[in-house]
Amino acid sequence: MLKTQDNFQRRKEEIEQNLKATFERQLQQVASQHKTELDLATKRGDSYRSQLEQTAFESRALAAVAEARGEATLLLPHIQKRTKAVEQDGKFDFQILDAKGEPMTVVDDGKVVPATFKHLVDSLKADPIFGRAFEGVNPSGGGTPPNGKTPNGQKSMSRGAFNQLAPQAQMDFCKAGGQLTD
Repeated sequence: MLKTQDNFQRRKEEIEQNLKATFERQLQQVASQHKTELDLATKRGDSYRSQLEQTAFESRALAAVAEARGEATLLLPHIQKRTKAVEQDGKFDFQILDAKGEPMTVVDDGKVVPATFKHLVDSLKADPIFGRAFEGVNPSGGGTPPNGKTPNGQKSMSRGAFNQLAPQAQMDFCKAGGQLTD
């Protein structure tokens, strides 16, 4: 009887060891599969975040450059060097940096505030070198007589110069009886 109990005990221990080894193998397989899936999801999330950052950067930078009537192709690489994507309070935004790589601030209504894309573009427009990448305020050489009037007394403007005006200025020009020249 003792021998049967010893055999039973040994067999029980073998089964427990086999079950434990099988459980450990399956646990390792599940953990490995989970890690692979997690790595793939993280990689995909990082890719989406990168695309989102690039799209948001281009949208905001292009709007600021267009408003200042600048040449985006020349300015965007320099603007990108001066911005950093940040997350604050769970929200995605950009931090504008000065030439030294420190957060850029400006005085607005007597308060020191973080700079925006508009502030950065305005600083580039005021720069003697980067300022060349912006259109002048008053286009010259459009063929308009010095007094700005045609022989019949109406104002005239080239279509190119008209298209560069703000919508309100275009409307004012039309209301004043201005004529477009091609």
